[in-house]
Amino acid sequence: MKLQLLPLTSSWVTKVSVITYILVFLLLVRIHEVLPAFPSQKDAIKQGIDLDAAWSDLETITQVPHPYNSRANEVVRNYLLERVREVANRYPTVHISDDSISNISYVENKVTGIYVEGSNILVKVEGRNKSLPAVLFSAHFDSSALALGVTDDGMGTISLLSLIEHFARDQPLRTALFNLNNGEEDGLCGSHTFFRHPWWKEADTFLNIEGAGSGGRPILFRASSAELVKAFRHTDQPHGTITSSDAFSLGLVRSMTDFEVYAGRGGMNGLDVSFYFNRDKYHTMDDNIANLGNRAPFWTILKLTRDVGSHLTNTEHHEEKQRPVYWDVLGRFMVVFGMDGLVWLLPCTLVATVVVTLGMGSYVWYMGEQPSPSRQWIHFPLCLTFSILCSSFFVTILCKINPL
Repeated sequence: MKLQLLPLTSSWVTKVSVITYILVFLLLVRIHEVLPAFPSQKDAIKQGIDLDAAWSDLETITQVPHPYNSRANEVVRNYLLERVREVANRYPTVHISDDSISNISYVENKVTGIYVEGSNILVKVEGRNKSLPAVLFSAHFDSSALALGVTDDGMGTISLLSLIEHFARDQPLRTALFNLNNGEEDGLCGSHTFFRHPWWKEADTFLNIEGAGSGGRPILFRASSAELVKAFRHTDQPHGTITSSDAFSLGLVRSMTDFEVYAGRGGMNGLDVSFYFNRDKYHTMDDNIANLGNRAPFWTILKLTRDVGSHLTNTEHHEEKQRPVYWDVLGRFMVVFGMDGLVWLLPCTLVATVVVTLGMGSYVWYMGEQPSPSRQWIHFPLCLTFSILCSSFFVTILCKINPL
């Protein structure tokens, strides 16, 4: 007696495929578009983050546009300097360099000559093992001339301020360097002048926090090492895919971040994390606290910075430099492996496809069906063409709504 297996009829396969596609699509939209609720102040304190204090800092530094070399920029810088001094006064492992001396000349995009005198705020939190290379954390506190700079890059700056306090209380294994840099919007000036400061030679790894939109979920834009991406397995809400890194490599993303400078001039391995939702509000007055909706985006970057930063500074070895392949699974887990793994994965996938196809053919034979090649083999190219057209249509719509 033959087994009663599910029928492979056109109607059954179509219904199951459509329902599965819709369910997966809705699930992905829910995960990527709707952030989990932020915790209460009491619960945030239990996790080692003073959410109310950080929110107050963010409100303070984003009241007005504060571009490089403006009076408002100097006010923001003085506020941040006072805040890190408060931490340094309480903890002897915290050291500050109010760097108004470093200066540099360089060529931007092979056409523009730039000379800049730095005004970065550098902070060093000593690690337990000073023989290990330090980890650099970077965010810029200047805004565009026409923006309040909440997402670009106020949330990144205050996230690092929170991380400084965390490392001061709980000393990491590696030394942590912080570059609260100035002038990013005018040609990545703050990251360039960092390499005129003697501390830069102490670091071999970096985490850069950036903002290229307004609120939403931060994404791992790009990474230079598979080993570093594994740090995202230690946070609750990892989000990233290798396609964003490919977009930068192909020149499809026109924005630049300090990642280029640290990885290029400095030759360091690093991670580039950024907000990207609501791209239409980027570098406008709509990049404000009201458009965040609530504290959820801010909490997400605070928690991510603390989790990833803690893993980077408490891991002894970062030597592995293999180019990464990575993607998140439903915003809960980060799959990551090196290019060597991809070389094995592709042929295995091809072999598995052949095995599955032969298995389905055997099943059809087992059921006594006699498929007509003239009618049914044309289904595959038609379905493939239709899926490509649909994907292209939705990508075009997305680029119109949230252009790179």
